[in-house]
Amino acid sequence: MSDRPLTGILAHSLRTGEKRWVAALELKPEDTLLSLTGSILTDVKRPATPGNVATQVNGLWRYESSDDLEEKVKSWTDGKRENLGQPGSFNVGVAANQAIGLLSTALQWGDEASLAAGLKALEAMEQYRVPRGCQGWEVHIDIPDIYAAARIIDCYRMGYELTGDERWLRRAVYWAYTGLPFLYAYEVGETGPGAAAHIPWPEDVVREADQVFLEPDKHNLTPWASIPVFGTSFYRVSWFSNPVQWCGLCWAKSVYPLLEHVDDDLLRLAADGTVISGIHQTFDKEPYVGLLPDTWHLSSNVIHPAFIGPVRLEDPLREMIDRSPFGRVKTKVALRKVSDEAGVVERVHLSSYAQVRDLTLAENALHWRQRFVPGQVCETRIVGAKQPAEIVAGTRVLQKVDDILTAEEGWVWMADVGVIGLRVKPESEWEPVTVRF
Repeated sequence: MSDRPLTGILAHSLRTGEKRWVAALELKPEDTLLSLTGSILTDVKRPATPGNVATQVNGLWRYESSDDLEEKVKSWTDGKRENLGQPGSFNVGVAANQAIGLLSTALQWGDEASLAAGLKALEAMEQYRVPRGCQGWEVHIDIPDIYAAARIIDCYRMGYELTGDERWLRRAVYWAYTGLPFLYAYEVGETGPGAAAHIPWPEDVVREADQVFLEPDKHNLTPWASIPVFGTSFYRVSWFSNPVQWCGLCWAKSVYPLLEHVDDDLLRLAADGTVISGIHQTFDKEPYVGLLPDTWHLSSNVIHPAFIGPVRLEDPLREMIDRSPFGRVKTKVALRKVSDEAGVVERVHLSSYAQVRDLTLAENALHWRQRFVPGQVCETRIVGAKQPAEIVAGTRVLQKVDDILTAEEGWVWMADVGVIGLRVKPESEWEPVTVRF
């Protein structure tokens, strides 16, 4: 198991005192959340602007195939087809797959070249209305695709967070709504309870529902099961009536951060329902506990592999219950208008394993509340701010230190990269932090 799920298990144990899973996974007494996640303050360097800026054409990127993919297509179609899109063509999902890295770099590090290219992509993507083009490893790029909706939501949400431009927020909401047609909004009869499961290991067999579910009569995948695409893989495998829940869970995972900026009951209902459907589809009986089926065919009520680890479900589930996923750094941006001229703002980029709320930037201070496990060291990296005069966590004035990596609490100013490194050992679940300049 990777360290990332282990952080959630250790955090649960620290909060509740429950030792069962810690013992089962042989976590060591000296393990901490920081030792499992690793430090975000080691050898801090601002990354270079991603190289795909150079291949951008009027804000977009051309679709490119590959020799390996073309061979797969030929194999699946008996030589009748050779690609999953017109090479050199433009597509909203192809653009989103490129723009998301640029906007992520701008979000975390304030890279201006990445931001400019990312915003140029958002402008160019406005000409499109249907989500498509993000599963080009097996799906034709012109086929409507809920995973594309998820990726495009993230692009426009980050555009809004980086600029405060309400236009990008409205577009993010629009693209969130384009995911709804892929979700079953009603219960499909004779599906769910009693399903059979095709298990390919250690031998290729079909298991009855009571062999993969503890209470098989309670596992209804509809409503809110998600169709991945309105089409096929490799022109042969149809996805109509064949939910692939990981795709819907990616959509829900993108919707929850958007709901921090807008209050939309329908989107919240659909995202919550998609997560609940994912819970119902996840095996809960040994030896298959925690595995999510790749697809559940409604017409035959048969579950098919491959089987997916719990992280696809864990992330949106934690967002649903308002607990930020452990083991994943999240970045928030604080904006302060410094001129009446349009678009002139000061931006500060705060990255942390903690759950951050109420991040605000004033002329002489940066303030937020953070949620983390009390008594565990929590790191924060701040980009774009001035050198601090004082930092207070809770009621404690933190000391400036020479080596942040050996301190349990304190802060350091990395002048060469313009970064504040901060370590806090919180005394309560939610704790306020203020940086004064």
